Amino acid sequence: MRPFLTNRAALKRKTTLVELFFKIDLRRKDFHIDEITKRETLPTIDHSIEIHAPRDAVWEIISDLDNESEYWYGTREVKNISKEGNVINREITQNFRSHKILQKATLHPKDSVEIEYLKGLTEGMKTISIESKDANLQTVRVLWDAHFTGIFWLLTPWLKRHTEKGTLGALERIKTAAESRKSDQKASLQ
Repeated sequence: MRPFLTNRAALKRKTTLVELFFKIDLRRKDFHIDEITKRETLPTIDHSIEIHAPRDAVWEIISDLDNESEYWYGTREVKNISKEGNVINREITQNFRSHKILQKATLHPKDSVEIEYLKGLTEGMKTISIESKDANLQTVRVLWDAHFTGIFWLLTPWLKRHTEKGTLGALERIKTAAESRKSDQKASLQ
């Protein structure tokens, strides 16, 4: 038997689907909509990968925000709105239903890229950072702390899996590109 069906009092007064889904009582005087919208935030996604390449080669890839779609397949196109120092305001178009998202990207040279999702399907932060193990071994870490807006918050579990899969794929593509650049550099020196 489904757990929410055991609450007979709720069923007698014709409980709404929202109340059943979120196990809340909309008639409560202290109810606030944040109980629904803030509850289903994207659980933090945190993945890393070791890359056998110099830090500069890895930085060159993760800081090339204009070519983000080569590594992050969820991004269809990037349109830079303004750039001031290491801060870039931009609009991306996602492959998922061609949604547009306003972002503020901050480059911390040879250390990390912080992408703040300001307005759109996703809001929150994605941070891509590099940690050196030695001169030719780097760990690239991607940390998501975000949530989905509007009706898409209902799809949070599916979108989380989709975002996680995309992150792992992007890390593999970044690794392949950085390690092949290292090989290309060695070949050109010989």
